[in-house]
Amino acid sequence: MTETYTSDGYGLMIPYPKAGSGHAGNDSSRERQEREDASGITAETQRMALTMLENRGYQGMTAAEFEDAAGIGHGRASSALSHLHRAGHIRRLKEKRVKHEVYVVRDAVSGREESPYRPRQSRVGNPTLKKEAAEALAAAAKARAGDSNDEEIEALWECADLLAQALNITIPDIEEES
Repeated sequence: MTETYTSDGYGLMIPYPKAGSGHAGNDSSRERQEREDASGITAETQRMALTMLENRGYQGMTAAEFEDAAGIGHGRASSALSHLHRAGHIRRLKEKRVKHEVYVVRDAVSGREESPYRPRQSRVGNPTLKKEAAEALAAAAKARAGDSNDEEIEALWECADLLAQALNITIPDIEEES
């Protein structure tokens, strides 16, 4: 996926692996993400975060401090900082203030221990979503069963089977239900 760069040279509005700036997985969060990406709010929030962190220097700021200073909600603040961190424009330190990790610009780390970018495990390792993916592949294979392209059908079944094996789950044998 290509990154969007603004004229100031920073890669702002860096998307997650899927389109847009990312969301928490619910409808209201997704709608906010789409609205703010389209209107330029996402890129502006990232620019604001970067500017505030540059001004704070060594001290940096937490997501909560950014929320308060910018007068924005947690979703916008957290998203902006996460994207800048993931893209390498800022660093997150293991150092904490009021239970929140501190973000700084790259040249303000000064030998302090960094906390690497890590995606939320609730989405990365969600077994329900993985099982649904395996079942969707199997259902796609069933839906295509009437087509003449046996290779495509076999590939879908193989994908579903491999995913089920990797997850140590069983999926209904849709082929026999027909």
